[in-house]
Amino acid sequence: MRILCVMQPYRLFGWCVPSSSFCAMEEFYPVHYHDGVSHQFWFVSIGKRNILKCVQLDLMEETDVYYHLSLLDFDHEMGCLREDIVSNNGDTNRVLSTVVHCMKQAALFLALQKENIKFVQP
Repeated sequence: MRILCVMQPYRLFGWCVPSSSFCAMEEFYPVHYHDGVSHQFWFVSIGKRNILKCVQLDLMEETDVYYHLSLLDFDHEMGCLREDIVSNNGDTNRVLSTVVHCMKQAALFLALQKENIKFVQP
C-alpha cells in the first residue's frame, strides 16, 4: 500500500485536478518504464494468473499536446501487444490504480518538456 499525495494541481483530461482531491491511499503494481516511439509502462497483473500488461502513451500526429492512452496485454502466442483481450484476472482495482499511477508519472515526465498535457480517448 502506498500513499500518494500530489502537491501541485495536475492537468489531465483537459482539466485541472485540485491537489487536495488527488490525495488517497492507492495500491498499484510496480512498473518498468520504457521509452522510444511510445512511452510504455510495463507491469505484471497478478490474479488468477500472471499477465504482462502495458500502459502506452502515443503522441497524436496532429498535435504535440495530445496523447492517446492504451492499456494493452502482451499476447505470448502472437508475440505482440493487444488491446482486444479481456483478461478478467480479478485485480481490476489494482490495474486501474496502476494506470492512474502511470498517468501521474507520465504527466510529471512530460511536464518538463511541455506546458499543456491532455490525455484523450478516441
